[in-house]
Amino acid sequence: MQIRDFMTQPVVTVREDTTLAEVAGTMLAQHIGGVPVVNAQGKLSGIITVSDFTAKEHGIPFSTLRAPQVFGHWLGGEPLEQIYAMARQMTVRDIMSPHVMTVTEEQTVKEAVTLFLH
Repeated sequence: MQIRDFMTQPVVTVREDTTLAEVAGTMLAQHIGGVPVVNAQGKLSGIITVSDFTAKEHGIPFSTLRAPQVFGHWLGGEPLEQIYAMARQMTVRDIMSPHVMTVTEEQTVKEAVTLFLH
C-alpha cells in the first residue's frame, strides 16, 4: 500500500503566522491530529500536532529533575489559565517542530514506517 491510500486529501496546511487558536480550530474542524506548516513562500517549514498543545516534561536547567512545561512555561510557576491566555497571542511559529521527516505519496507504508522508526 502507498502513502496516498492513507493520507488526508486535500492536504490542510497552516502558515507560520497562524495563531494557535486558529490552528486548533482548523484541526478540530478537519478532524486531524496535525498539520504541515508553510512559510510565506509556501515552502514546508515545520509541523504542528495535538501534542504541541499539551504539557511535556523538560529537564530543569542545572538539575537532574524534570518538570512539565506547556508553551514554554513551567507548570506550577504560573496559573494554567494565565499560560493559556498568553498562548492566544502566540503563533504556530512559536511552538512548531521545525525538523520534519517527509515521504512522498508514491512511497509505500512500509518505507514510511521504516523511516520513522529509524
